[in-house]
Amino acid sequence: MKQVSIEELAKYSDRYIGLTRDRTKIVASGKTIKILIKKLDKLGDKDAVITYIPPIDKALTLIWH
Repeated sequence: MKQVSIEELAKYSDRYIGLTRDRTKIVASGKTIKILIKKLDKLGDKDAVITYIPPIDKALTLIWH
């Protein structure tokens, strides 16, 4: 089973995406989760796996005490 590549995911930087259950295809995307859910509803897709792709040009910093 071939999952969506990192290169393909990078195209959706700072967006929410809906993936097929087996994570082999992106079925919809949106700038907000609300927009994504509307698109998935319109497609009739109730099984999509929803995830957020963080901005690829920003660093994530965690401070641990």
